[in-house]
Amino acid sequence: MQIVIVLILSVLQLSAGLRLIQVARRDRMDNLGWLAAAFSIAAVFYILAWVVIGQMPGLRGWNVFIAIIGETLSAICILFFTHATFYQGRSSPRWIYATLTILAAVGVVWFNLQNLNPTNDADQRTFFQLGMTMMVGVAKFFPWSWHLWAGWQSYAQVSVSQDIENWIKGRYRLVIGYSIAMVTGSLILLAAPLLGFNVANSLTGLTLIFAIVPQFLAWVMPEPYRKWLNRAPRVVPKAQPQQRPQLMITALSTAMIQDSPVTSMACHFAIRQTISQIIGSEDAKAIDQYLQTMGYNEWESLLRDTGLRQLLINSGATDVNLMLQRARNILIEKQSLLTMTVQ
Repeated sequence: MQIVIVLILSVLQLSAGLRLIQVARRDRMDNLGWLAAAFSIAAVFYILAWVVIGQMPGLRGWNVFIAIIGETLSAICILFFTHATFYQGRSSPRWIYATLTILAAVGVVWFNLQNLNPTNDADQRTFFQLGMTMMVGVAKFFPWSWHLWAGWQSYAQVSVSQDIENWIKGRYRLVIGYSIAMVTGSLILLAAPLLGFNVANSLTGLTLIFAIVPQFLAWVMPEPYRKWLNRAPRVVPKAQPQQRPQLMITALSTAMIQDSPVTSMACHFAIRQTISQIIGSEDAKAIDQYLQTMGYNEWESLLRDTGLRQLLINSGATDVNLMLQRARNILIEKQSLLTMTVQ
């Protein structure tokens, strides 16, 4: 039964990782690569530890070690995802947290090697098991608590906005939820001397269920679930509908012209012309009406449109990929730091 549960959770986590790899490559979003690596590494190491090595009598004892290594590598990837997503070029304490996590991982290796030493008696092995478990708690605590704090801070900013769609806010809540589960798991491991090795590991395994399921929902975001999150109508303030599209075009154009020979006016024209091609009409009123209906998905799709790319090239763009990447970054900031369409 344990193997079945591990397989189900690992497949869910791996599917989220693979979807994120697809989106990271498609949209050239390096920050998603770190998150994809975090999920994929953890899933692969879980399968290797519990489904493969755990079933080999001669290697039992090493499976826990393999799972721990996977969790530690995954936690380090979370550190760099948090930095790349929430700080976006600004300084952050990532190297401090990474150093502490790596030192804890070294402690994990040392304690595990002592635990597997056949010359140690039962009491010594119990001590080394508890030490290894606590070091794992330390290695997980810093990355996931930082991820939780950054996600919470960003959610506090967007939760009160009526411009942001409900499914985006739902994704934030899921991120906070699975981060709480991971932090709780790390605290349980730190309490291993009080709970005992077996109890601590069993409870931590339970927290993984409450972490991996939200990870899957947040980043795979099945369409029926996304629609369910958006079931309540989104109320837009009366003063904003006419201003919002123009503000978005201005923001995207301003981002694209940085270090580029293309003018802001040319970017404005390219965006409106692309919308004209999408709706099949050059009527200004029709374009304006369509702009009013555009949500995050439509703007994100617009920035991937080959027509927009070609118009920017025709306007003299020398690095259209960089221009569009900067526009995507601004779009993410305007809607949500974690608004990436996984489809």
